[in-house]
Amino acid sequence: MALITKVAHTGFIVADIEKQVSFWTEMMGGELVKSGDAEGPVIGIGVLGENRAAAMKTAVVRAGGHELEFFQFTDPVSAEYHGDMSVSGSAHVAMYVDDLEEMYRNLTARGIRFHSEINTDYKEDGSIDFKWVYLRDPNNICIELMEEGK
Repeated sequence: MALITKVAHTGFIVADIEKQVSFWTEMMGGELVKSGDAEGPVIGIGVLGENRAAAMKTAVVRAGGHELEFFQFTDPVSAEYHGDMSVSGSAHVAMYVDDLEEMYRNLTARGIRFHSEINTDYKEDGSIDFKWVYLRDPNNICIELMEEGK
């Protein structure tokens, strides 16, 4: 059986790519790897199997050793994300951070919306295995920040 050998990147469609890149580089410490514009036939938009023309802005940001690929369609125009995590196809990206409390304070001070306070109730053998919290980025994508237990 053929096996997956490694993860290449995670991709998201966004309504405002400038806000997305700014968030990931200025607030999350990521690095912009590349950005640009593209147009032509795009397989994967619309109905499965369709191959239709589109125009988009693109950006790749590296954060925590992982690349995040963002697309903002300009034709057809990307719609705002509905934000309802119960809808099939919704997703989130989870990233470990070195100091969750500090990141939580800094992002909260900059107006980032969190789902809750930091969670610390995942315990095995009485010790905290990890802490976590969910937040929304400027395009309403759900992000989970985690810190390994100490």
